[in-house]
Amino acid sequence: MIMGLALAAIMGLQSFSLLSHPFASEAASSAGGTGVLSALIVVVGASFTLHYPIAAVVGFGLAAVLAITTGSNSPFTDLQVWGWGLSVLAVLGVIATLKTATPNSASPSPFAQGSAPAAITGDGATTNPFAPAGNGSPSAESNLVDQLERLGRLRASGALNEAEFAAMKASLLTDRQTTTGVRT
Repeated sequence: MIMGLALAAIMGLQSFSLLSHPFASEAASSAGGTGVLSALIVVVGASFTLHYPIAAVVGFGLAAVLAITTGSNSPFTDLQVWGWGLSVLAVLGVIATLKTATPNSASPSPFAQGSAPAAITGDGATTNPFAPAGNGSPSAESNLVDQLERLGRLRASGALNEAEFAAMKASLLTDRQTTTGVRT
């Protein structure tokens, strides 16, 4: 993200100075305008890096293609250099996205062993947010349903993979059986 913003700032300033230069040729001015547009695309792409890395990769890639093609067909050849730099950022973004999309077997998730995350309550104590409510009452039934729905939402959002979801679900249902004596 920082490299993208730094590259956008340098590319944008250089392009804007060429765009606004009174003695620049028509072709150089046009290339300067394209450079400013590329810099804006990079800023938008960099702003999505943390939450939507694919959008950042697309933004960097689009700006790279625009900069390389314009830089190779105009007197503003520096734009081609900035475009290749953006290509490197786009490739690094693809690698980072692929690396985070596949689970790392060397460091298993704490959910893989069936343990739930601890939540810190207002008084500083830690509690299991998925612990069963207890006595088989209707509120315990609805609490179990709420917990299962929450697990489903975590799986759908990608926070839990299938194995983690299955382990947590089994843990909830097992805890319910041992606490209430009710088989599910």
